[in-house]
Amino acid sequence: FVVLTGPTASGKDTVLSKIHADNPNSLRIITTTSRDMRPNESEGHPYYFISREEFERRIANHEFFEWVEFRGQLYGTQKKTLEESLSSGRDVFWKIEAKGVKNIKDKLKHMTNRAILIYLTASDTNTLEARVKKDEDGKPTNRWSASLATWEMEQYDDCDYLIVNDDGKLEESVKKIENIIESKRLEIIREA
Repeated sequence: FVVLTGPTASGKDTVLSKIHADNPNSLRIITTTSRDMRPNESEGHPYYFISREEFERRIANHEFFEWVEFRGQLYGTQKKTLEESLSSGRDVFWKIEAKGVKNIKDKLKHMTNRAILIYLTASDTNTLEARVKKDEDGKPTNRWSASLATWEMEQYDDCDYLIVNDDGKLEESVKKIENIIESKRLEIIREA
């Protein structure tokens, strides 16, 4: 069970797409958001999109394993999605916001002894900002905040591994993650 987190524009979706292409039997947890769908997105790719009101109703009904408010939008993982994924017997990948890792780290380690938390980042905030601007084709965006990016880059201490995913190093970053997964797969787990 691999949790991938890191700052905005660190390459989490790109890395997960590449890993899934290399390992098509893997499973990616789809999280839910209250934000609007972007032009290059569709339902379930990369999120389930619901209204803020519906999201809040599900929070009140305790349907989320975790949820956070990030840049004015709600993001979370439904309990049933997580439970179905864990029982699948497949390699499971979960992309989560850095703020959300603090909410799930201890709970997840109690659910499975094969969990890995990986923090993916770039070497500096200038790289992250350039990626956001490239993604938005130079249009004004609320996706970039230098102070938030600085905070996000400092949240790696909740993870087991830190990988710097600089421009032109995608294959290297993917290989590092695949090596971490293989190492965890070979680890001897002793019952407490």
